[in-house]
Amino acid sequence: MNSRKNFSEENIKSRPQRNKTRPRTKTTPTYQDLISGIVITVDRGRFTVALEAHDYQNTFAIKARALGRKGVVVGDRVGLTGVNLERPTDLARIVEIYQRKNVLRKSADDSESTEKILVTNASQIGIVVSIANPEPQLRFIDRALMAALDADATPILIITKTDLADPTWLIDLYKSFEIKILTLNKNSPLDELGQLLLDKTTVLIGSSGVGKSSLVNRLVTNAHRSTGEVSELTGKGKHTSTSAYALSYAPNSWIIDTPGLRSFGLAHLPIETALASMQDLNNLATSCPKACSHENPDCAIVKESLTDESVKNRLESLQRIITSIKSTY
Repeated sequence: MNSRKNFSEENIKSRPQRNKTRPRTKTTPTYQDLISGIVITVDRGRFTVALEAHDYQNTFAIKARALGRKGVVVGDRVGLTGVNLERPTDLARIVEIYQRKNVLRKSADDSESTEKILVTNASQIGIVVSIANPEPQLRFIDRALMAALDADATPILIITKTDLADPTWLIDLYKSFEIKILTLNKNSPLDELGQLLLDKTTVLIGSSGVGKSSLVNRLVTNAHRSTGEVSELTGKGKHTSTSAYALSYAPNSWIIDTPGLRSFGLAHLPIETALASMQDLNNLATSCPKACSHENPDCAIVKESLTDESVKNRLESLQRIITSIKSTY
């Protein structure tokens, strides 16, 4: 008697061939009960995220493949899954990037239109320059002001090392912009700056050696940001911070320290952005000739500057910025 069982074709289960892959599902995964957080630093594809609902406890995360090429940068608010509060070193996954309020961006140089996002969701941009050692670069200040305008963030000009030289001439150059200007040295009280930081996210940008990290260390006692000196050979600061890092200053108040910037390309910005930073001149410009360079005698702003000293001063600032944007910093 044949002990073998009879199988019908319906009972036979086919195996996938070796060269065939599993059919891909068309169902997009849905995530519920995501934990929200703020990206405070990025290091080679790994992200440190401060969890909003857990007293900003830090956790480490990677980006989910579903996000594709979407970049995650410091300042982003994100949604995470797989968070293990008992073991924060376990990698969570960033599965959602919430809508950004703004971005601070720059291009590599003025001939390269590819933009790089430095940080996101900054409500203020602290432009840090030293009055000496190294000396202030006006082109950098001008460009940073335009970048702040482009990001719809409030600029603050922070002049450091005022014990080494008189900053009056620099203050006079930028007071026509009606922006907040602070002058500091290593012994200055930081009360006024501290008040400006409350309930804001403030990113500090500037060249190496101007004192950004030193300032952060004074404001946030446990920051422990590395600081460096200025090279005697080049007169430029040596890089200390290697990546942007967000630190909690007070409840709902963040300071983002950034690496020293050697260049600040604005190829992505139109010249009109410079004019938009000065509302009174922008209003006068409506009577300018088409494609006005704001330098020729027919310019409505130039005409007004002949009889109005304040307009003259602001026009000089505008012309300097336009020249700065056109040239390479």
